[in-house]
Amino acid sequence: MIPLLPIAISLATKFAPSLINKLIGPKAGEVAERVVGIATSVTGLADPEKAHDKIMADPNLQLEFEKAAMDLQLALYQEDTKRLETINETMRSESKSTSLAQRTWRPFNGFLFGITLFCDYFVAQIVFMMLKAKYSGFLFAWEHIPPSVYMLWAGVLGIAAGTRGWEKVSAEKSKNGKLNMEELVKVFGQGIIGK
Repeated sequence: MIPLLPIAISLATKFAPSLINKLIGPKAGEVAERVVGIATSVTGLADPEKAHDKIMADPNLQLEFEKAAMDLQLALYQEDTKRLETINETMRSESKSTSLAQRTWRPFNGFLFGITLFCDYFVAQIVFMMLKAKYSGFLFAWEHIPPSVYMLWAGVLGIAAGTRGWEKVSAEKSKNGKLNMEELVKVFGQGIIGK
């Protein structure tokens, strides 16, 4: 089987640069299939490499490919928007919940994140430095929490904080009308920190 990702990246780089970020993400294989599918459809050739070469050589096919790639990009953005709307709706229902646990899990995670970071990079280092100083044969090595855990955790908290900020901006706009840039940044920041 021909690897589709390099062909899709080559076509996207030249004719649909906005698709490049989709070809390196978690759905890269699926998007690559769709991009190559456009190429084979536009050219009428079943072989992806031959379709690629034919598009590269023919300006009319390039234009057709670009148009179809724009449709694909629009479809991918609509899929992302639908997914984000679902996440947003979930977060809104959590914030209005009568259950204390459901309503407070994100702020609780925010506090835990800061405490964990502080303990991992400061407290643990001081404790192990003191243990090594006191016990000359102390051989235990500290392993930090993996960065991927922090990135995932920070992503969840960032989405939660950003959503609160935009909700505060929307509420302020509906109450006072248009906001200038300074007011927008101030209101967004207040929403993020929970004021």
